[in-house]
Amino acid sequence: MNTYMSKPRDVVTFTVSISPLTPLCASKFSENFPSVEIVKFPFKIGRDGFGDRGFDPSTIKNDLSIPDGEPFQVSRKHCIIEREGECFYVRDTGSSLGTIVNGTPIGVKHASLSEVLVFGKNNIILGTARSPFKFQIEIA
Repeated sequence: MNTYMSKPRDVVTFTVSISPLTPLCASKFSENFPSVEIVKFPFKIGRDGFGDRGFDPSTIKNDLSIPDGEPFQVSRKHCIIEREGECFYVRDTGSSLGTIVNGTPIGVKHASLSEVLVFGKNNIILGTARSPFKFQIEIA
């Protein structure tokens, strides 16, 4: 008789969603979406393929495509939401204006390229503080 029995590990599940933080941001999307549940990581965010200079097929790989026009606040491949175990974070992927996560600017012109997301509600701004692209990421 085998006396060794392994105890099953508790499976921790998280719900991660992103939603526009302001009515102006929501109005920029054709669907006026209330929120999107993020089920795949990394979750890529960037400017959509239909800009003032025509269609750019390299942007169709974004999970959330932002309809931005000149003067641009959002880069084609702006940032990603990543998960490592039970930790979630936003990583700026080289956008020219950066990303603001819970008041902390990240990006190539700042001290860090990434910022940890806290459980509960997080605010992100794509581009400068004046950008209309303000979102809330909720981790529950």
